[in-house]
Amino acid sequence: MRVGRPRARRGANVNGMKRIVGLGVGVLLATAGLSRAQSRSVDELISGLRDSRPEKQIDAMRALARRGADAAPAVHPLIQALRDNDAPVRKEAAYTLGAIGPAARPAANALVDLLEHDRSRDVRFNALKALRLIGSDSGTTVSALANALRDSDPGIRYQAAKALAAMGRNARGAVGELTNALRDSEPDVRYQAAKALRDIGRDARSALPSLEALRRDPDADVQDMAEQAVAQIAGRSFSSRRGQRRSRWDDN
Repeated sequence: MRVGRPRARRGANVNGMKRIVGLGVGVLLATAGLSRAQSRSVDELISGLRDSRPEKQIDAMRALARRGADAAPAVHPLIQALRDNDAPVRKEAAYTLGAIGPAARPAANALVDLLEHDRSRDVRFNALKALRLIGSDSGTTVSALANALRDSDPGIRYQAAKALAAMGRNARGAVGELTNALRDSEPDVRYQAAKALRDIGRDARSALPSLEALRRDPDADVQDMAEQAVAQIAGRSFSSRRGQRRSRWDDN
């Protein structure tokens, strides 16, 4: 009686080991597949941009975006992709250029053209984000962003204001449009416009009356940023106790 029971347990143990080994093999195969995808060189991914299938192009762009600045050799092929007939391809190309960062500044004019003329809201949205992330602050870019502050889409207006806020004093050519944006219906846009004016500094003195009025805004963060802007432009110190504001458009 006792002899048979250990054999049953040994059989169960063997089956259990087989399952464990099988799972291990599956994990190894999945890991190997992931490693092969990650090991594709930038040159191979650039070749993928020339594929006639949009889904393959987008797959290559997403892999390039994960490389960040290391994908800089792909900038010019990505600029060409901004003129693709397929809107999702243009959208992904703009996103990827933004992910590359300052090394993608040669794409600035193409991104501005996309912002001003593309019919797709999502494409223009990603073009705005890319212009901010690559650090383009030319007069052409400032003018395009200032015009985007009047867009009918609040997300576009928000990204335009945020991009101008990232430029500091280089956004001083947009003071008039930013002042108008202080009356935007969206508090996130008002906040970013006030932040941009704050960082422009004394060159934004003409915005002081509107910023003074914004200190009574119903949104506490906007009030606080207006206080900061007034103090900065007037050359006074101001200590804010509020943290960094996030918008629903920051995750798009």
